Amino acid sequence: MKSEVQQLISRGDTESALQLLATRVPDEATLLLAQYSSGKKQYGLNLMDFSEWNRIQARVNFAALELAGKVENGDFDLEKTATSTPPADSPLVYITYSPDADDDKDTANKMRDFLLQNDIRVITNDDMELGENIEGFVNKSIKESDYILAVISSDSLSNSWRNGEAALDIVLDRISETKVIPVSLDHKVLDPDYYFESLDFLNEHIKKTQINVQKALNSGGDARHFQLDLNRLNNAKNQLSLIIEKMKSVRMVNLDNGHEVSEEQFERGMNRILKRIRNSKS
Repeated sequence: MKSEVQQLISRGDTESALQLLATRVPDEATLLLAQYSSGKKQYGLNLMDFSEWNRIQARVNFAALELAGKVENGDFDLEKTATSTPPADSPLVYITYSPDADDDKDTANKMRDFLLQNDIRVITNDDMELGENIEGFVNKSIKESDYILAVISSDSLSNSWRNGEAALDIVLDRISETKVIPVSLDHKVLDPDYYFESLDFLNEHIKKTQINVQKALNSGGDARHFQLDLNRLNNAKNQLSLIIEKMKSVRMVNLDNGHEVSEEQFERGMNRILKRIRNSKS
């Protein structure tokens, strides 16, 4: 299996390699294929540059080879993969992340698969229906879940502040609650310099938004949507120190080795999370 997958990838035929894997591990291979196809489509539409597309290809190819190796060595529990859903009385975990941070989304999907394979029910932001109220979905998920995993990185926080992602913001406000488990993808968030970098980032966007508010008013237009953005950015600036303090005060699960998410650190971190979830139900 691994040699066939490797040959297909070396010929540049990643899609065929993933389709071959799908005959043995459909859920995992289909997820990788979706990531690959999405990147290919965006690159074809000039929505991403070549370096980003190349990074996606390398990541998917590496994951495919790793998956093929596990299948070939018998390290993959095919029977567990084939099960439909965890038992209805199993713990429920809500995973929230920034959809605009590619690495965060990929890791969140990997976390979801790990928990499902270990009979833990999972809700993610992807379960939100089109047009559904974000705040309502998040609050309902928080209320119904036994645990919340908040995927945090410097990218996700920047995206949250820039785009006003309510899902992650709502969970960050509750990060000190015992049912919230912060999952760190990089060490930068706790770096002393990160506060000042974030402050510069927020000040820059506040200044731009203030200009947009004034331009809208000078043109006789409605500036309410710009004003809402400005209020959100000012609130983020005022809460920045508190958020970082909260993240430092709770015990975070690190899935990175200081530079990137490593397979060894991922397994170690997720097993710690799994142990905590199971202990709470025993």
